[in-house]
Amino acid sequence: MNVEFMAYQMDVGITIFGSSPYPEWDYDAIILEYKQFIENNSKFSLNLTINKYPALANGEIGYWSGENPPCYFMGWWDLFNNTQLKIPNNVQVNIVPYYYNSVVPICWTAGTWGSDYGMYGKPWVSQPFGYGYTSFPPWNYHAAHDMVHEWFHALDDILIKLGFPEFPAGHDIHDCDSMGYIIENGWADCYKYYLSTITDQMYQAIQSIACPQLYTNMTIS
Repeated sequence: MNVEFMAYQMDVGITIFGSSPYPEWDYDAIILEYKQFIENNSKFSLNLTINKYPALANGEIGYWSGENPPCYFMGWWDLFNNTQLKIPNNVQVNIVPYYYNSVVPICWTAGTWGSDYGMYGKPWVSQPFGYGYTSFPPWNYHAAHDMVHEWFHALDDILIKLGFPEFPAGHDIHDCDSMGYIIENGWADCYKYYLSTITDQMYQAIQSIACPQLYTNMTIS
């Protein structure tokens, strides 16, 4: 039996700086897993703008001296002007993976700034890569989980700006444990639950601010 539904577009920019020889940082596969997880468990059709550039220059990854211990993490304001010009503006979220290679630790495996602080007034996700990373079943790539997790923060920010209450209602994306979902399942079931709570009104509001394109029905067998 076929079930037909409307796919709602969301525009996401993914701008990658640098590359890694290690298989756990295969960003073509990471992006595919991220995209398939969102699309297979929601009504979203992610319209991705993907660009790849050489690694960031020295001085483009901020030093957070106030952290304990001090660490490195990139905010968009750290980027040189010519690098900032490479970040797309015609998207609703910018995800920026960047190669990091230093003896000084990173601050976080990924982090999101909401639209009040993001470049172009859009949510901004920084995702460093290149250091050692453990597997995180059932995800093929731990970085795909992190990308999905940070995308939820960005989605929450967008929905609040569109006038909806905090998403998901009554919970934070970090509440998976307290809701009974276990980390051994990579919180995939928790994220699927969150996606199931998105209403058509939310989808329509997000699509209303997407870049104009043709929308098509998707069919699941």
